[in-house]
Amino acid sequence: MTESILEVKGLKTYFHTRAGVVKAVDGIDFTLGKGKTLGIVGESGSGKSVSMMSILGLLPQPPAKIEGGTVFFEGQDLLTLNREQLRTLRGRKIGMIFQDPMTSLNPYLKVSTQLMEALTEHDRSTSKKSAYERALWTLEQVGIPDPKQRIEQYPHQFSGGMRQRVMIAMTLMMAPEIIIADEPTTALDVTIQAQILDILRNLQVKRGLSMILITHDLGVVAGMSDDVLVMYAGRPVEQGTVEEIFYRPHHPYTSALLRSIPSVLREDQELYSIRGLPPDPARLPPGCPFAPRCERAMPICTQAPPIRRLSLTHTSVCHLEVSPP
Repeated sequence: MTESILEVKGLKTYFHTRAGVVKAVDGIDFTLGKGKTLGIVGESGSGKSVSMMSILGLLPQPPAKIEGGTVFFEGQDLLTLNREQLRTLRGRKIGMIFQDPMTSLNPYLKVSTQLMEALTEHDRSTSKKSAYERALWTLEQVGIPDPKQRIEQYPHQFSGGMRQRVMIAMTLMMAPEIIIADEPTTALDVTIQAQILDILRNLQVKRGLSMILITHDLGVVAGMSDDVLVMYAGRPVEQGTVEEIFYRPHHPYTSALLRSIPSVLREDQELYSIRGLPPDPARLPPGCPFAPRCERAMPICTQAPPIRRLSLTHTSVCHLEVSPP
């Protein structure tokens, strides 16, 4: 059995707003294996990014409030740490590649300044020369051509793919054990997407990194992940190995996501899409939140669905007893 490096149990993050309580994350459980990649998939608003930002203490409180759960890393429950303890851990132990590199990078500062800051803020004894040399080396590791020239440029002088490489380099400056990649290929063309994923895959192999990959692209999940967590309306609906999720899906939502993938083998058929829209997280329907959109919904779906253990590694939160075709 693979040794775990991060264990999340019952994580709940609610936003208390004037419109009501928004249950953005409502009881998520997962285990990240050492040196493994966990893919988290789901539609926009399913709670993927909020769950990861909750783990790292990056949400403003209020309006966000962590209502329950535990997040164990190296024997510590991260949810019990204060702001200074979390600040020490972020970057050094757990790094995060944010979704939009253009808004994550400061347009007024050179790339060198931003890369060096990631190191010097955690280790004040590091000289500027050492930080600069490490920044250059890290840019080389992520495939930035002519790093000595590029390091003195500003973010607007980089293409989208190059900015994403800079974000990866910034995350690697402190050599973390876990990398959380939040939709690292969003808004990039297919060729650049493949390059970014190759960089992440190679770095993981070289350094033995553990990775959480947040994405809505099931093709990325299939090529990168060892295990998969499918989320809907802030809740996990199915978990398993990548083979179990892709070849033996149980939950109708997982099956619907897989049917939505375009295929050249079905070019004469109309592209499938899931009917309706995701529910308002402040006004979730009773029982299974996917029931109003589910083609296999039953009267019992108005009641909370059970957790079905389909194998040692495969679980599904659904009233269906057998896998849908």
